[in-house]
Order: sequence, then structure tokens, then C-alpha cells
Amino acid sequence: MRSPRDELEEILEELNPGALYMDGFDGAIVGYGQIATGEPLAVYDEDMIIEILVNEGLSEEEALDHYGFNIQGAYVGPGTPIILKRLHE
Repeated sequence: MRSPRDELEEILEELNPGALYMDGFDGAIVGYGQIATGEPLAVYDEDMIIEILVNEGLSEEEALDHYGFNIQGAYVGPGTPIILKRLHE
């Protein structure tokens, strides 16, 4: 069975070979999306990213800080992934 990242890479290789991925966060991939001015991009779930950081040994506060300073606003070029923030009930 292929991983979500393998599946996404196969799709985006055709649609946008310049799409970038976040190493270590394959479990947070939820699909792909597009902003109005660009090509399709990988989409990651914010809550799942934080959960992965906690599972790696960070406290929830440390995970939130790490996410806020190192991931959330990181722009690494036009292929930068989209981070989905879900609305909670």
C-alpha cells in the first residue's frame, strides 16, 4: 500500500513538479489544493502537524511554539505547501 506522500507526489509530479513537501510530516498530509495565483500544492493539517511534534516528545506547549516559529509562516518559494486550519465544533 502506498503512503499518502507517495500518492501525492505521483499526482503533483504531473500537475506541479515544483510542489514542495514538509519532511517528517507525511502523516499530516490531507491532499492537495490550489491558491488562486498558482499551481496545485501539497496540503497539510495543522492539528496533525502538532500531534506529530507531540508524538516526537515535545510537550503541547513546546509543539505549539515550534510550529508557530518554524513551520506556520515558513515560505520556501512558490511550491510552499498549504497548511489547513480546521474549524472545530
